[in-house]
Formats: sequence, structure tokens, C-alpha cells
Amino acid sequence: MATLLAARLVVGALPPSPLPQQVRIVRANGARAWFAALAVPPSFRQSLTRLMDATTSVDRDGLEAALRALIDASATHLDAPALTELREMIRVLASSI
Repeated sequence: MATLLAARLVVGALPPSPLPQQVRIVRANGARAWFAALAVPPSFRQSLTRLMDATTSVDRDGLEAALRALIDASATHLDAPALTELREMIRVLASSI
């Protein structure tokens, strides 16, 4: 579920129509509170935090790197369709830079 919520944050930052930065900040802060209540491994929590921070920035390179790190941290827990969707987000980010 945490990866799904993180992916929704990324969608809000994707081109061609990203949400305004202030909206992304509010969404990331709300997600941060929910993530804090989860019992997850430290490496996964670190990846989530990095991704939340990246969704609030205008730097798409940072967002792509943070999403890649989250995929690496959660890949063993996701099925093939979920990984495909996350990798599609990376493709969209890479093609917009």
C-alpha cells in the first residue's frame, strides 16, 4: 500500500500537467504522516522519504532517481504489473527531461 500511495504522489508530479508545487507539498506532508505510522524496514522508509521529498521539487532528475530507488527497495514485494506501471512512470519522466 505504501508503494501505491508513493506512486500516486509521483503521478501528481508527472508531465505534461503536474499539480502545482504547493499542492504537491501538501500531499507529500499528508503522506509523510501516514508513512510514519507504518512498520517498514529502514531502507524502504528512507526510499519513501526521498521520493516524497522529490515529488515536491521541480527537479525531475531527482524524482526519477528517487522512484528508481523505491522500485529497488520494494521490487520483491510487488507483482509484475505493478512494477511495469512504476517503470512506465520512469519512462515518462525520462522522456520529459
